[in-house]
Amino acid sequence: DYIEDVPAGFRIDNPKLEPVFQALEDNERPLLIHIADPDTYFELHYQDFSKYGTKEDNLDQLENVMERHPKIVFQIPHFGAQPEIHRLPNLASWLDRFPNIVIDTASSRWMARELSKDVQKARAFLMKYSDRILFGTDLSSNRGDREYYQGRYHAQRILWETALRNESLPFEDADTKDTGGTFINGLDLPIKVLRKIYWENASSLYLT
Repeated sequence: DYIEDVPAGFRIDNPKLEPVFQALEDNERPLLIHIADPDTYFELHYQDFSKYGTKEDNLDQLENVMERHPKIVFQIPHFGAQPEIHRLPNLASWLDRFPNIVIDTASSRWMARELSKDVQKARAFLMKYSDRILFGTDLSSNRGDREYYQGRYHAQRILWETALRNESLPFEDADTKDTGGTFINGLDLPIKVLRKIYWENASSLYLT
């Protein structure tokens, strides 16, 4: 089971959680908040909407909270859970409407799989919102397998720094292993954008 011990009917926009968000706002604390998952998860693993809800509902819950708390800095990992090309317009609307949110690039395979599907749209998005994107990998330092880390960092470097086409993801993508695998199409971002994503944006947010 992908999600265990979630209370029935749990929603992050439940008014009972308002004291938590208000405390963050009052104490000027940023919040790293995970919401939703890849579209592929909802297709392959989350068919029970009574338990998992729909992805759209998951996103709506966070949007409701962001509307109530414009003073909280929200860091939303996994490209705001919306790196899928058809979701980029909604993510753009979030970034336009909520100047207090940033997103990150956590999950190398999710970023590589989805953003590679339309290089032109993905690159334009990263260029436009380069001040609002932080580097992330979704990795924890609790494994001794060096190749595990190398593959995920390498995948993101190919995606952000090169113009390579149809480059095989350097590790298995469980969501596409039965449908041909995942291939990376590099976005060839300029160095000024790479600097922002890799360290400048994070430094501005957390070291000031």
